[in-house]
Amino acid sequence: MPSIVIPKKICPHCGGNRWYINPKTEQEICHEKLLESNRRYHKTDSGKAALERARQKERDELTDNYLRQLIYSSIYNETGEQITRKSISKEHLKKYRKNLEFVRQNKLTSHGRKEKQYANIKAYRKTSIQNG
Repeated sequence: MPSIVIPKKICPHCGGNRWYINPKTEQEICHEKLLESNRRYHKTDSGKAALERARQKERDELTDNYLRQLIYSSIYNETGEQITRKSISKEHLKKYRKNLEFVRQNKLTSHGRKEKQYANIKAYRKTSIQNG
């Protein structure tokens, strides 16, 4: 969210001078007030649903942001080290994306294994009923 500092313009809401300028209407909105309204919206049911749709879209499309978050959390959980997300190179993201696509296609995740196991059980039942 781009914001600018207008030194001579003071907000009556928070007393700050950071403003967000709406690109369509060119209206100036207090940056803090905008953040507060976003926080309130994301606590509502429709806000939670919108956030979940956005996150699902990131997971489905394997965006750079999603991959960076996955890499960061896996490193932090395994080693306890904190890295910057900017330090993750494009080449690393490409390799990680390719690996993740392979894992998803071959259903090597725990959810995929459960689906495969269920399909195998279902196929076994069909053949045992037909044979038996």
